Amino acid sequence: MPSPTGDGRGWLVVIFFGLAAVVAAAAMLPGAGGLTLDRDGFEATNLFRRHRARWQDSIGFQAARIPPARQMWVAYDDVTQSTRSIAKFNVGIVGRNAALPDTYGLSADDLAQLIAQWRERALGQTGSR
Repeated sequence: MPSPTGDGRGWLVVIFFGLAAVVAAAAMLPGAGGLTLDRDGFEATNLFRRHRARWQDSIGFQAARIPPARQMWVAYDDVTQSTRSIAKFNVGIVGRNAALPDTYGLSADDLAQLIAQWRERALGQTGSR
């Protein structure tokens, strides 16, 4: 028979979902997420953390399903990350070593195509430096 004072497991649930609510609220703040494409590369922002990649270092943009999720992502190879352990793990799962954290309101296929076009134009105009 359960104790009338409880055993503390309820507090763990409250704390877990409370933290999840804080993270969800932070994700909705202006500037918390976004994707910027420019002539030199792209910058992806997720929960205020920024990742910048140059076009010369990023290849093979494609839509990919990352198991076990049903959501599609845009995966690519970042040559600056190829020796990292997590990159090798990602290659084993998806075939690419990096992925964007969101599709920014587009389908993964459309976003992959858009980014590939930006890369092609940027490298065509500036050379391969």
